[in-house]
Amino acid sequence: MNEHAQWRISKVFYLACLFVIIWVGIELGLHFLLTEQQKSLFSDINAPFLDLCACAAIIWAVKTSSFLSTRFALAWGVIGLAYLLFKFGDVIWAFFELVLKQEPFPSIADYFYLEYYPLFFVGSI
Repeated sequence: MNEHAQWRISKVFYLACLFVIIWVGIELGLHFLLTEQQKSLFSDINAPFLDLCACAAIIWAVKTSSFLSTRFALAWGVIGLAYLLFKFGDVIWAFFELVLKQEPFPSIADYFYLEYYPLFFVGSI
C-alpha cells in the first residue's frame, strides 16, 4: 500500500473515531437531561441512524478489502447485510412505537433482529 493511500485510510479512521467520541458525549449528556419518554423517542430515532452509519462503514470496508481479497470483501458484505437487516428491525420497531403507538414486542421486527445473528456469524467465519 502506498503512503498516500495509507494516509487516507488513517485520516478516515481518525475522523470515525472523532465522530464516535462526539456521539458518545451527546448520548451521555442526553441520558442525564431527558425524561424516560424522551429517551425512548430519542432511542427510536437514534438507532436506525447509527445502524446506517455502521452500514456505511461496512460498505467502505467492502470496497477497501476487495483490493486485498475477494474472500474478505465477501465476508464484509455478509456482515453488512446482517447490519442492514438489524436496521430494518430498528425501523420497524420505531414505526410500531412512534406511529402505531403499540408495544413492538413481539412483532415482525423480531424476525429481522433474529436474522442478524446467523448472518453475522457466517460473515465472521
